Amino acid sequence: MTQIGREANGTFAKGNHLGGPLKFDTPEKRQNLFKGFIEHVRQGFSLNSFGPCSHLTIKYYIKNFPADCSLNLLQEAIREGHALLEKVGHSGMRGKIPGYNDRSWQFIMKNKYPTEYKDKTEHKVETTISLSSEIEKARKRIEHKTITVVTEDD
Repeated sequence: MTQIGREANGTFAKGNHLGGPLKFDTPEKRQNLFKGFIEHVRQGFSLNSFGPCSHLTIKYYIKNFPADCSLNLLQEAIREGHALLEKVGHSGMRGKIPGYNDRSWQFIMKNKYPTEYKDKTEHKVETTISLSSEIEKARKRIEHKTITVVTEDD
C-alpha cells in the first residue's frame, strides 16, 4: 500500500512535496507568494503563521526554485523581523507607545527567541577533583583522631 502522494517505490510523485500539483505553478505566482511571505516575516510574524501556504511549501520552493525564492532574502527578513520586535520593546520601555505592556513583550520575545531571552543565565562550571588527593585528605583526618577502645575485665 502506498502513502498519499507517494509512488509505489516510496518517492514523492511529481509536483509539490506532498505529491500533488503545484499550487503556485509559474515563476510569477511563486515570486508573488514569496514577496508576501517575506513581508509577513519582516513584520515579526512567525514562519508558521503565513496564511496562503505552509512554511514547508516555502522551503520546497526555495530548494527547487531558487530563482523565484531566495534563502538569503528569507534569512534577511527573519533578522529584520527580530530587529522590529526589539525596536518595539525599546520604544515601549521609553514610554513612546501608549498602553505598552512590557511583560507581554517579554513573553513574546522569550517564546519566539528562547535561546536569547531567558529569565536565568546558565553557567557551566567544570571542575576536576583528584580522587587520590581526596583519599589522602581523608586518611590524614582519620590519623589525627584517637580511638579509645574500652574492654571489660572479668
